[in-house]
Amino acid sequence: IVTLGFLGLFYQRCLAGESRAERALFAAGTLLFAAAILAEVVGMQLRESAYYAAFLLSEESSEMLGATAFLGWAVGTRR
Repeated sequence: IVTLGFLGLFYQRCLAGESRAERALFAAGTLLFAAAILAEVVGMQLRESAYYAAFLLSEESSEMLGATAFLGWAVGTRR
């Protein structure tokens, strides 16, 4: 929660003047990483069930898409 608060402050102060594409990539990366953390928590509760593989797939996919969005923000849109 503290990290998300820090990212919110960073978003307001540093990205306020940036283009819409840069803000969208940053927000997408943040949301996908949050979804990965949530999927990890839920997946640990379902570790013994048949749904564990689906939650594992969603968690890893969210993590990789979040990393890709952050990389696109950090490298692809910078001048």
